[in-house]
Amino acid sequence: MPHAATPILCALDFSEGSQSALVRAADLAERFHARLVLLYVDPLFRSPAGATPTPSKPDVALQQRLREFAEDALGGPDAVAVVGPEGVVRRGEYAADAILRQRDELDAGLVVVGTHGRRGVRRLLIGSVAEEVVRRAPCPVLVVPNASARTAPGPDAPVLVPVDFSDHTAETLDWAARMAGLYGAPVELLHVVEPVAPVPTFYSDVVGPVAYDASALVDGSNAQLRALAEGLDVDVETRTQLGAAHVAIVDVARERRAGLVVMATRGLTGLAHVALGSVAERTLRRAPCPVLVVRGATPIEDP
Repeated sequence: MPHAATPILCALDFSEGSQSALVRAADLAERFHARLVLLYVDPLFRSPAGATPTPSKPDVALQQRLREFAEDALGGPDAVAVVGPEGVVRRGEYAADAILRQRDELDAGLVVVGTHGRRGVRRLLIGSVAEEVVRRAPCPVLVVPNASARTAPGPDAPVLVPVDFSDHTAETLDWAARMAGLYGAPVELLHVVEPVAPVPTFYSDVVGPVAYDASALVDGSNAQLRALAEGLDVDVETRTQLGAAHVAIVDVARERRAGLVVMATRGLTGLAHVALGSVAERTLRRAPCPVLVVRGATPIEDP
């Protein structure tokens, strides 16, 4: 988790979506007392295959634009001075590659990116930098939808945690509890039982080898969620739903007016990703609030 020694990296492209990302990144930097680094990627040309470009020399015009953009997003020079962000400009790189290289150079504990909310053919043709960063980043990534600049957890805006009982559950719950504690928000644990999904191993004592009883699955899930809730030092509610995971997560986030969704991703790439897709990516395309995606065993560090 970010602290003074492991900064927060916020990628900007001067769009409305990255304005929302900057607001959330600055807020987290203050709460964690973390260094905030703003990155703008100027893709003048694509890098030759195999090349590893380095950051360009300071570009006065772009650095000034970064500062003006930050002042506009955060509410003026005084607000920027409180956070004290650093600006970095990288030239001639593909955006996702540049973000990940900058993350590695900084050893950033969190990457924050905005999303334009593209849909359908346009999203498929253009792709999504945010989704690629989520797939490849070794640290958690906070994806902030275009319209959620002021959306944050709070007493009436819970941290929603979709739980799939995978090996990453413990790390996801650690992040959710810490974020909930920072904002004084409750946590809601959600498990979605998909009718055609493979049956998780913990259901083995209530599920037969061929068919299963949905009510038994719900009861088993609720028991597991309650057990997880007991280990969290925050207010926790639990619920289980039937349906497609990404649809249920988005529906519950809207219904509960969640301030944040915290979920794990398996980081699938290549053919496996094309064939299976990603619940995390499908969720962040439609989520009404920021989504914090935790990949792998990411330790929690005190700020």
